[in-house]
Amino acid sequence: MRKLLGLMVRKLEQPGSGWLVLLLSCFLLTGAMRWRTAAFSPSDPGWAETVDIHKYLHMAQSPLGSFHIQPSCWRIGVPFLVSLLPMDAYSGFDLLSVCFVALTGWMIYYWLRAMSQSGEMALLGVALYFSLGSVSKLLLWGVASPDSASYFLQVVLLYAIYTRKDLLFAVTLLLGVCVKETVAFMGLLFYTLQVGETWLDARLIRRTLLVGLPALAALVAIRVFIPAYNNNDAYVAMVGPKLAEVATGTARYSITDGFAIVAHVYAQMSTINLVRTFTYSFLGIHFFLTLLGVGLKPALALRWSPFLLLTGFTFLVALNPERRMGSLFPFLILACLAAISYLARRLRIPVAAFTGILAVETVLLLSKRDVLILPADISMAVFILMLGYALMTPASEVEPIESRATRTVGPLGQPNGESSLIS
Repeated sequence: MRKLLGLMVRKLEQPGSGWLVLLLSCFLLTGAMRWRTAAFSPSDPGWAETVDIHKYLHMAQSPLGSFHIQPSCWRIGVPFLVSLLPMDAYSGFDLLSVCFVALTGWMIYYWLRAMSQSGEMALLGVALYFSLGSVSKLLLWGVASPDSASYFLQVVLLYAIYTRKDLLFAVTLLLGVCVKETVAFMGLLFYTLQVGETWLDARLIRRTLLVGLPALAALVAIRVFIPAYNNNDAYVAMVGPKLAEVATGTARYSITDGFAIVAHVYAQMSTINLVRTFTYSFLGIHFFLTLLGVGLKPALALRWSPFLLLTGFTFLVALNPERRMGSLFPFLILACLAAISYLARRLRIPVAAFTGILAVETVLLLSKRDVLILPADISMAVFILMLGYALMTPASEVEPIESRATRTVGPLGQPNGESSLIS
């Protein structure tokens, strides 16, 4: 496995052709995953229910800005792209979903390389992404959704931060908020991932404001020129419940409405299922690796805290927790890489061995068309076995956890900078 991984990295690092090899590989894997996914379609029994897919399909077949039920009406980017394609709306969303899932995997490699990670670790990051069913396969199942495009743009934003390309960041953030408003959460990372040890940098504050202003202007403009009519009874009656309702029986949408809907749903769940929902249920082994990674590298979570807190808030006001868990994928990848690096040293095995484990997870996802997320309890058992064996392994040749976890974090590009938080 180690030789195979090394050969793959050498292929990907070849000048002129490496990027194309990786891109084609990501598209082949995404195509296989889409082929092995029973996508949500008109033949599905739940198609007639109140689901957002109807709104996005309607937006793609209607004039730009003519739909007025929030929050979907403000996510104009992907429906607009679909409207430009020479095919029906559903097929257009399906095609774009495959493209964006593949492009996200491709971009993850270059983001991690921009963080000064080795080719092996970057490729492992790509494997972490594709093996996480609540991201890759769930996106391909949902078809008509802005999420796949928003995930791709998030990784481009991270690449722009680590390559110090401010213009690319500003343009991508602007496009991102037109796709989905939650992409704006990444804006604060421009500051927290680059600020030095003092956590106060006037020049960086000015740069952050400068790159964020176009996106902020776009957010305001979209809401001004596409007003929401959720509380307009005449408009709600005109478009009908399938397009107007944001949850069964209600077209109202606000933070308090969302909280009430979510609280009602979660109140029906047992305690153990509620705990599993907000922990490892949709992330499997990725969740346990993330916990270990954060324990080893607490500064990593501190740097990512704006994104984590804002995304975490959405759990309280919106349903579909599996999607919200998946939306944490950039942070999950970094924390998992930190944990894998540690486990590889403790177990005295090459990092490539974990690529094999993730490959098995991906194959299992491909094994059944109706399986979107692997059974979480199996993943928990595998992780506990690995961690238990690692802790029983003599640590005489392993750098103490404390010395790595307490290492100071400096600005990007410094020897003690952000990239040191992984390996």
